[in-house]
Amino acid sequence: MLQDRYGRLGIVAALIVIAVILIMAPGMQSKKQTEEQLNFTSMPKENVSKEKTPETTVNTPQPVSVNEKLVSPEDQMLDAWGMGKREDKALQEPLPQEELKQESNDLPAEPVHIDAKPEPKAEHIKTVTDALRTPAGPAKAIIKPAVPNAKQIKVNGKCFAPPLIAAPMVKSECNKVNNSYGINACPKADDGLDGWAGAVKVCGGVDKMPDMDDLLAIAAELYSRSTIKIEESARSNYKAYGKFSPNAIDCDKFEMRGFSYDTAIAKEYGYPEQAGFSVWGKTEINPKYGLGLTYNSSSVQYSACTDRSAQTYYSVCQVDCQ
Repeated sequence: MLQDRYGRLGIVAALIVIAVILIMAPGMQSKKQTEEQLNFTSMPKENVSKEKTPETTVNTPQPVSVNEKLVSPEDQMLDAWGMGKREDKALQEPLPQEELKQESNDLPAEPVHIDAKPEPKAEHIKTVTDALRTPAGPAKAIIKPAVPNAKQIKVNGKCFAPPLIAAPMVKSECNKVNNSYGINACPKADDGLDGWAGAVKVCGGVDKMPDMDDLLAIAAELYSRSTIKIEESARSNYKAYGKFSPNAIDCDKFEMRGFSYDTAIAKEYGYPEQAGFSVWGKTEINPKYGLGLTYNSSSVQYSACTDRSAQTYYSVCQVDCQ
């Protein structure tokens, strides 16, 4: 009887113990998890890094790429629990090389100047040839047309290129090349400018320039006349047909009237469409004057006293016929 009672008490005690264990088990498990979390957060950064990163045998620090991001131990812990911060994918991934290249190509190669103004185009009336002419042996004309597609003008069995305005020569330059180009005298002043000598230079010598008869024959073409000339019996009256004189001279001159300048023909040969211009001739009258003929709207005009310092006279150079 006593034994049955003790047996029943033992069973009841065992049931009580089991019930207590079942009641206390969840609390102990929660306490254990809390302790593990506290131990994890209190671990040194080196330990966290070791748990996150596989062991490596390289002891030297590796360079960090510009596209990599340093992760703190706290972020590593959050990532381990699946609670890491989500970042915009567009910020994490670098732009493709094609897009970078396209963006660089869209940038202007040179800075844009808003206030920049286009340079004005030079008219043929202000053209200065670059066909020059350091003399080496006989002088030869190398002429670039001042007007594109302009025709040569052929008179007296010679062909002449379209007109252009040459740069005048200074004294020092003239003194170096005068013998090669057939120039008898150069400017006396150091800063003196010689437009006639500049025309000689661009043509390659006085022999490549038009004489008085050539200038008048060119006038006949520009004025649509069969002929314009000075009779041979009267030529001795003009220094234009004479020889170089180092002395002072009388300023002989003439003017022929009754013409009409033909703009269409002038344009065809590269001459100014508006009359009132002058052309140098080959005759060197004296150290101060050179041959020049002026083509007006209804006349041609000559004066022996055409100052060689003039810089607006045209050069018309003899070239090989084409």
